Order: sequence, then structure tokens, then C-alpha cells
Amino acid sequence: MINSKKLPLVLVIVLAIAIASAWAAYAYVKNGDQNAAANPEYASELFDKDKVMEINIEVDEDEWQDMLDNATDEQYILCDVAINGETCYDVGIRPKGNTSLSAIASDDTTDRFSFKVEFDHYISGQTFMGLDKMALNNIYADATYMKEYLSYDLMDYLGVDTPLYSYCYITVNGEPWGLYLAIEGVEESFVERNYGNNSCSLYKPETTGMGGGANADTDKNKAIPDMSKTTDTQQPQSTNSATTETKQSDITSSTQNSDSPASTTTDVQNNSSTSAATNNTNGRNVGGGMDGVGGGSSSGADLVYTDDDIDSYSAIFDNNVFDNDKDSCKRVIEALQHLQEGTDLDQYFDVDEILAYIAGNCFVVNLDSYFGSMLHNYYLYEQDGQISIIPWDYNLAFGGFNMGTGMNSGSGDSASSMINLPIDTPVTSSLAARPLVGQLLADQDYSEQYHQDLYKVLDYADQLDDEITKIDALIGDYVASDPTAFYDEQEYNDAVAMLREFCKLRAQSIEGQLNGDIPSTNEGQQADSSSLVNADAINLSVMGTMNTGGGMGNMTRRGNNSTSGTTKSDQTSVNTTSQTDSASTTLAQAVATSDNNTTTTLGSTNDSGGGGPPGGGGGRPDGGGTPPNNGDKPDGRGGAPNGSGSSTSGGTAGDSSAPADRSTTANDDSAAPVDNATSPSNDTGATSSDNSTSSADKSKIGGDNSATGIKEQMQDRSQQKSELKNSSGNWSRSNLIYFAICVAAVIMSLILVKHYQKRRYSH
Repeated sequence: MINSKKLPLVLVIVLAIAIASAWAAYAYVKNGDQNAAANPEYASELFDKDKVMEINIEVDEDEWQDMLDNATDEQYILCDVAINGETCYDVGIRPKGNTSLSAIASDDTTDRFSFKVEFDHYISGQTFMGLDKMALNNIYADATYMKEYLSYDLMDYLGVDTPLYSYCYITVNGEPWGLYLAIEGVEESFVERNYGNNSCSLYKPETTGMGGGANADTDKNKAIPDMSKTTDTQQPQSTNSATTETKQSDITSSTQNSDSPASTTTDVQNNSSTSAATNNTNGRNVGGGMDGVGGGSSSGADLVYTDDDIDSYSAIFDNNVFDNDKDSCKRVIEALQHLQEGTDLDQYFDVDEILAYIAGNCFVVNLDSYFGSMLHNYYLYEQDGQISIIPWDYNLAFGGFNMGTGMNSGSGDSASSMINLPIDTPVTSSLAARPLVGQLLADQDYSEQYHQDLYKVLDYADQLDDEITKIDALIGDYVASDPTAFYDEQEYNDAVAMLREFCKLRAQSIEGQLNGDIPSTNEGQQADSSSLVNADAINLSVMGTMNTGGGMGNMTRRGNNSTSGTTKSDQTSVNTTSQTDSASTTLAQAVATSDNNTTTTLGSTNDSGGGGPPGGGGGRPDGGGTPPNNGDKPDGRGGAPNGSGSSTSGGTAGDSSAPADRSTTANDDSAAPVDNATSPSNDTGATSSDNSTSSADKSKIGGDNSATGIKEQMQDRSQQKSELKNSSGNWSRSNLIYFAICVAAVIMSLILVKHYQKRRYSH
């Protein structure tokens, strides 16, 4: 029996134990939640780089076609998404992109848009294995299929917080659509995985005319500036030219100092490159175009501090991923002020990560970024006043950003400027106009750390050839049978060979610059170009151009015709870029000079031709077969997907098997043929309209399997789930446990108090 005099003390002890237990349970569950967030299921189950993700989009055909026909509106539609056989219902999907979106929308031969998938668009809080958003990138302007993949791979290697990525093969209602690159959306799931919580701010700066607006989707396309008349204001000398020609007639009046730091920036002392840091027009505008986009203000996207007015940085704050936070805006502006002054940089910026990011971007020469004229394709993560940078969008890396000065030609001058991009002035403007690069590299200690990061890049480059071989073995068969490909298999093979050579020469140039054998600044290279790495073997256009490159003979469209796999007529009218003699010569040189070259062939190498898409119905516009007979007809008729079709009209219906193995030979044994089990399944013929073979079994939906019936069931299910979600509230598991324990402690205390009072009254 408890002594009544000691009962208050006992009550205090009981309450303390109850509260302590509740807090311990809460902390345990919270830590468990954080560990789960840091290692979510989707990270390993979906983004497995050793496999090709299989994605089937189950959608109403009419709504899908209407979305494609009005792609620039970027309106979401309802669909079900099955990934590797597991289905997530009531998902939002829409086209996405900037230049790629407008280019595809204006091309009536293709509907191969990039897509944004939001698992939580219609059902708040819904995820797929913990993933809330995902981008499906169409690999536009990249004949290698590898530029973005390798760029993210390098950033991850360097320790930069990088979105997850893997190749995926997309089908729509079971019909083949194409090989894409799936990328984790940089939103809630990404933040939780990398930083453990959402108590932060996330911004995706976008320059004027490239979309945005308060709380708008940060990748929405708006008016795209016409860059066709812009040009580089100055180019470094090439290895085989005494002077660099600038076409003054091509320079528009709006290119002059659109984001000139003359009145707002401090002087940046970066080694010997003082002149490049003080005059924007003297900067190295390799990528063409103009700072600030169209001559307008960059509105903060250049990260140049101007004043303390939040409205002065609309390019940043109007493109917030999460709800706008005025305090966060003020912290960002404060950080930019310190960046401008070069003070307390390690307090306001994650310097280690940013230096690694600069080193990675420098190697892959991605000028469609903060480093170039467009001032976009990066995220800013702000927490507690410190800013990190997150990489995004690398399909135009490896010299692929070809706006201005006719760089689409892949001329020797432009190739040399990409191969020899100076490591200490790796921007197209002045360093003062890019303070996130200029101010860090102006600090001697940070500059040395950056050079050490570049040595890490060279370590990565040493194994890059093997990595390319591995990727080719994984995706080569998919590329060969991709029904919507921008480039055919031969162009892909040529591009991969060119990519190998580009990486080899780029690494050679960086090593020479680090060792002092090659000038490491734009000013130094202009003064003496004799030691630059010779880039005569490089033709940038072979790796892809921004005008969709070498034709789209395999392109299919899902129109009103119920036959999804039917090739659009008049494919001979598509834009086809044939390889010139000089391009063939330079490619041959690249192959001849590469240390580790890979030779690939598709199926048989006889005169039977290269076959058509997996759905049947035709070959490529160039004939696809082995010269000189070329198998397939120029109009795309005939040919089976396994490369054994005849040159006669009509062709063979789509083979139900996976694409044929590609014979692959290399200097090492890593390039084994891809297992057909991992190849895309082509279960439907060219003329089949039966969706019963869809990889997302419609029996899971139940009831009426017509398009209208499916749509109604999906909408009903969406409404039911939303109502259930709203009725159940938004309490987390940890909150419920903590609340339950606290309630139990209070009840126990009340019981003891009541008992104490009874005993007291009885005496």
C-alpha cells in the first residue's frame, strides 16, 4: 500500500516516466521514419542502374491524344502507371520541357515529348514506393542516349546531391512508346531522401521568358526566345586557326551586357583572368545566345546581388517548389550579398558540394545551365541560411548546347572550344557575372580544393570508357528497336564512338590545364592557343543537335486511328541529317584514335536491311540496311524488328519477341549481349487494337473495359480515395503514437489522483 503522504511524489514520478517514455517512443519512430526517408523503397526498387525500368501508362486514348495535340498547354490528365508490373492508380501526367517541348510540338512527325508524372496530383500524399514525382525525359538532341545519364553519374560520384536516374522503356496501353530516362523529381521525396525533412526552401531559378510565375510548375514552358540570330561575342582561338571569326551581322542589339555586373559587382580576382572578370562583352560566350535571355534582366538567376528587395529576384522566388517563405527569401538575399562581397562563404554556402558541382559541370561542358547564357537548369536548396545547388537537365552536355554562331555545324573551332573549355573560367560570360563560380574560384584555398575535385573527375574519366560499354550493353537493343527514336541505330553507334573520343580529349585537356601545360583561363588561351588539345577528330553534331538531328523514320503517332503502332504516312518528309564526307572522316579518325572502341551490329549484317519498329510497319527513312543495297525501302516500308525483314513493301508484322541481341565486341569482356529477359516486350502486332495484352492488366480496374468505362472508374476511385484521405486526416504514425502514450499517461495520473483523494477523505 502506498503511503498517502508519498503519493504526490509517486504521481510526479509516474508522470515523468510516462512523458519520458512517450518522448522516447516518439524519437524512436521519428528516427525510423527519417531512416526510411533516407533509404526509401523506390531508390532501390525503381532506380536500379543495372536494369531498364518498364513503365506502362494506362490512359484513355482520346484524352492522351488530346494532351499530345495540345502539349504546350502542359495540362495534366488522369492515368494509371504500372512500373515493373506494380500499378499506381489515379496519377497525373503531362508533357514537360522548354526548347524540347516547343520543338516536338512544332514537328508533326513525332509526339515523343518528355513527361512529368505526379503520383500525388489527384490524391494528396499518394506516392509510388515513397516517390512523389518523376520526370520521363525523351533524350532530345542526344544521339548518344547517355549525356544526361553520365552527367548525373559523375555528379553522384563527386558527392553532389543528385536526383536518382535510370533508363526506362515506356509503353502506352501496352503499345511500345520508346526508351526514355526516368529521373527522380526534385521535390518532397528528393528532399526527404537527401536532407531528412521538408523544413527548407527549394527554388528552380528560371530566366525571363522561360516560364515560371508564382507557385507555378518550375519546368513549364512559356515563350521561348528566338536565339537563331544570336552569336558569341568572342571565341577563343582554335588549334588550327590563327584568328576566330565573329559574324557581326548576326549579333543582335540586345546582346550587350544584359546582366552586366559593372555597377553592382565587386572585382573578382581569379588567377590571371582579371580582364574576363570585369567586362561582360569580353567574356567567353561560347554557347551563343545572350545573358539574361533576350536582353532582359536575369532577375536574380545569375545570383548577382543587387539590393534587398525580394521583387528584384523574381527569377528565383517566383519559381519556388514549396510554398513561398518570406524569411527564406531574405536569407537567400543575405547569402547573395555575402557571395558578392566574398565574405563568410562557408557559412552561407555548402562550399564543398558547390565546388564539386562546378568541377563536374566543367568536365561535361554543360552550357545550358548557370554556366551559360540561359541561367537555368539548377535548383537552390536553402536551409537555415545555407545554400546548396542541385544539378538538373544535362541532355545538352558534352558540348551539345549549340545555340549561336552556327555551332550546329560541329565545326572544328566550336569543338576545340568545348574540348579546351578553360577550367578557371568555365563560364560563357565574365566570372563577375557568375559569382557562384567567380567568387569561389577567387579564393586561393577554394580554388585549390576545386582543382582537387577536378583530379577526382579525371579518376572518373579513367573508367568512363568501361562505363560507356556497360551502358551500351544495357540499352543497345532498346535503341535499335525504339519506335519513336530521334536517331537510328547507326547514328547511335557513331555518336557513342564520338562521345568516347570527346571524353578522352576533354580529360586530356583538363589534365594539361591542371599541370600548367595548357592555359587554364580564357585570356591565356586567347593569348596562346598552340598547346590546346587538337579537336579535329570531334564533330559535335554527330552526338546530337537541337534540331532533332538525323530524322525520325521510326516515329509513330497515336492519332484517331485505333492502330497505335501504325507509322505515320509520308515519313519521307521528315528532317534527315545525313553524314557529310567530312563528318564521316572525322568520325573515322575518332574511332581510329580511340584507345577502346566498341563495334556493334544489329542482328544480321546481310542485305536484308535494318527492320522496322517493334510494332512492325516499316523501317528507317535511310533504308537502315547494310550498304549498298540498304534492304528497307526509303519510304520506310517493310522489315521486321529483328533486322531480318525483306526490302519488299508491306513488311512483316511485329515480332512478339524481344529485340534481337546485338553482337558487341570491345577490348574488354564487359560488353556481353543483353539478356532478352530485360528487353522490351512487343506483344502487339502492327495492326492490333486489342489492349488485352497490356502490361497493366485491365482486370485490375474491373467492370467496363471500354475507354469510357475505364475513365469513369478511375474518376470514381479517385473521388473515393480523396474522401477517404480527407476523413482520415493527415496525422503521421509518429504523431499518433506520441499522442496515444500522452493520453494514457494523463488517464493513469487522473486515476491515481482520484484514488489519493478517496483515501484522504476516508481518513
